[in-house]
Amino acid sequence: IAQAIGVTPQTLCNWKNRFELLNFVWKKARNVALKEVENATFKSACGYYVTEQIIDSTGKKRAVKRWIPGSTGDRALLLKNWAPDEYKDKREMAVEGAVPVVRNLYMKKFLSLSLGLLLGTAMLPIATDAGEPQTYATESFFEGSAVSLQNGTENAWLPYRIFKPEIKEGQKYPLLVFLHGAGERGDTNSAQLTHGAWFAQPFVQNEHPCFVLAPQCPQNRSWGHWGGKFQGEPTPEMAAVIDLLEKTLADNPEIDRSRIYLTGVSMGGNGTWELLALRNDLFAAAAPVCGWYSGEDITPFLKTPLWLFHGEEDKVIDVTESSKMAEKIKNNGGSVKYTSYPTVGHNVWINAYHDPAFYDWLFAQKKQ
Repeated sequence: IAQAIGVTPQTLCNWKNRFELLNFVWKKARNVALKEVENATFKSACGYYVTEQIIDSTGKKRAVKRWIPGSTGDRALLLKNWAPDEYKDKREMAVEGAVPVVRNLYMKKFLSLSLGLLLGTAMLPIATDAGEPQTYATESFFEGSAVSLQNGTENAWLPYRIFKPEIKEGQKYPLLVFLHGAGERGDTNSAQLTHGAWFAQPFVQNEHPCFVLAPQCPQNRSWGHWGGKFQGEPTPEMAAVIDLLEKTLADNPEIDRSRIYLTGVSMGGNGTWELLALRNDLFAAAAPVCGWYSGEDITPFLKTPLWLFHGEEDKVIDVTESSKMAEKIKNNGGSVKYTSYPTVGHNVWINAYHDPAFYDWLFAQKKQ
């Protein structure tokens, strides 16, 4: 709900009156729907009428209206005519044909968005129901540092973040390694938490307390052999991840070495395949999400439980990259689960990482 209306989860937890919370979500949904309409392209769906003077067969002049298909440049005009209370100026161009279409686009978006959100909001615990709201993990909950990166650049470093659960004496905890996608590359040491912070949220940590390790790939680099062929050697970035993993295990004796898990999205999905191929001795389970594998040898994957996720509408990485790997591994006796989502595109990680069944499966795996 928070993601849909552009607020933080903490914002929704602070309300003490359910009616006020519902009203807040309703207004936010309206703004989202308006923004969707403003960003719409009206090339074929909308347009406007122009009045032209023509001479008919009798030789008389008369006015006729001609429909002009809309363009992206026309949307401001359409919106202004649609909201006469806000824009009092009159236009010669009549838009009676376009306005209903614009209004219909808005209502369709608004109703579909708001009804679902309000139903969900009605079931949310509020502060008076559940006591103090839970604290949601943000950047400040992750310790930050960097390890040396030997990629041919002087003084190169691989930034990383690590989340540590509340340690209880005598207990050991799993480690979840997350490899981000291409959009989170850089040197901020925070962008990788765009999706990596999910694993530190209460809906994971309450049931499955664990360490979370999230390195950040430098700009214009890749975890795996993007555009090339994996032949058993790590990229400099992947070599640094392996060094980081060894360092993390050495520095944190509370980590259960029989329960180290690996997942990644998109470019990180490719990295998940390659890291598992390089060090399948380390991981109890892995979950490549909308990834791909360019190597030939699938032997390293046959003894590690896998769950593959992909959206069937993915226009960035074709769904067959996951389906063919699932089939190969299954046919060769490996343990693999495969989930594809018929109406989902590239951002299938939203579906995968919000499925409680995924975490129940993942944290049940143990390295023998």
